[in-house]
Amino acid sequence: MISVDLKKCRRCGLCAKACPFAAIEIQEKVPVINQEACTNCGACVEACKFNALEKIEQQASIERTDGDIWIFGECDENGLAPVVYELAAKANQLARQANVNTAVVILGNKIPIQQAQRLGVGKIIAVQHEKLARFDDRQAANVLCRLVKKYNPSILLGGATAIGRALLPRCAVKLHTGLTADCTELSIDPVTRILLQTRPAFGGNILATIVTENHRPQMATVRPGVVKAEKTTPQKEADICWETVPEELLDYSFQWIDFIPKPAETTNLRDAEVIVAAGYGCQGPEGVKLVAEFARAIGATLAASRPVVDAGWLQYHQQVGQTGTTIQPKLYIACGISGAIQHWVGMSNADKIIAINTDPDCQMMLNADIAIKGNIFDIIPQAMDCIKKNQPLAK
Repeated sequence: MISVDLKKCRRCGLCAKACPFAAIEIQEKVPVINQEACTNCGACVEACKFNALEKIEQQASIERTDGDIWIFGECDENGLAPVVYELAAKANQLARQANVNTAVVILGNKIPIQQAQRLGVGKIIAVQHEKLARFDDRQAANVLCRLVKKYNPSILLGGATAIGRALLPRCAVKLHTGLTADCTELSIDPVTRILLQTRPAFGGNILATIVTENHRPQMATVRPGVVKAEKTTPQKEADICWETVPEELLDYSFQWIDFIPKPAETTNLRDAEVIVAAGYGCQGPEGVKLVAEFARAIGATLAASRPVVDAGWLQYHQQVGQTGTTIQPKLYIACGISGAIQHWVGMSNADKIIAINTDPDCQMMLNADIAIKGNIFDIIPQAMDCIKKNQPLAK
């Protein structure tokens, strides 16, 4: 927190001008710190020429508990975002391991209660207010942190989406706890009951497991598509807790001028059931064109590895992997892809994997359900010819 020494303060107002979060208000020429909005960044301390402000480091505001597991119920124009169903599946699994309950927290003007009831969680914590109709990360962080301090959950999960990546880091700072971003796996240590948070590190070359031992809640964001959403039929409806918050937490820090929806993408990898992906083994645009024809012939969605996108042969929205889209298709056909860990993280949850490559010892071939050794310029034309003739591919 930030403290003000009024004996040293010269009422110059520099601290309020320096605060990037508008957490300082000058009242009768005296700076007043809004501790709910303050992130303890220290910008005001550096701006004060009279050493009237002091940054006081605090310990975790929440003691270690065996509290519930919470997920943030991100919403879009259709209600709950798809990632929320995935988070609910993982939270319910973790709750069974830790023998605790689960809850979803939803902020908004219209709360999709019926959708939330299908998540299979034990509790729905809802804050409904017209000022929450549009997402404001500072506003949402104020509200969410107030709820966390009231209920003391042990774990708080969110999606590694644009909204989750904006909101949860702010909450982690306010709650004086840690946050592991872009997790690909979560589990509970059977001995310590601490959340084990696994994510790619060092450019995706290794998988690191991170723990938050001394601070609560344990916080993590999970990449969409990493966890498979469960079709749950709750045994009973979740308890609904309607919460109210002080109006000052809902003040806008900016003004909405217009909302321009994102244009629909021609390729929706996350929902595709069959995906054919082109790798650097395609050797150029002609090879990619051949793979694209194959994808059309079998009714699949075309995707790419990062080197193909970096080379400009396909577009970024077609990229699969750590820096692209994480997918869960029923069938994934990798054409000329070696299977670096950055790519493997994004597609390893496919039900079946077929790999076509000249190198039988590459990771994609070694981990595939079916590995076809050969050049794509030989294999794919044969496959397309067999499809036209309705014949099996010759061994």
